[in-house]
Amino acid sequence: GEVEGYYSLPSGLTLHARHEGLKAVTSSSTEVAVSGLFATTVLSGDEALYVGQPYAFSLDGLDGLDVISSMSTVVSPLSPAGEAPVELVLGPAIGEVVVVLSDAFAGSGHW
Repeated sequence: GEVEGYYSLPSGLTLHARHEGLKAVTSSSTEVAVSGLFATTVLSGDEALYVGQPYAFSLDGLDGLDVISSMSTVVSPLSPAGEAPVELVLGPAIGEVVVVLSDAFAGSGHW
């Protein structure tokens, strides 16, 4: 739902990190904790991200929302708190409209 001009995040999100050079998803997390407008998760282990490498982050399960800012992010060294926050800008999902034009006077002899 909408909260003061912003959208609350649905539960059940999956975060993907896609390495820009390899063009492949190199890390994912289904353990995304949602709290209103914010979501947090940890990408670690064998699929950890490499510092200085470019990644694009995406979310699945947005339920009517899309990531509208998906700029590539170069992973930097962790902060003293051990976190490297990534910001994704979300907005309403884009729909598709099909317009069919027809001639109202077709076959009438009207020019």
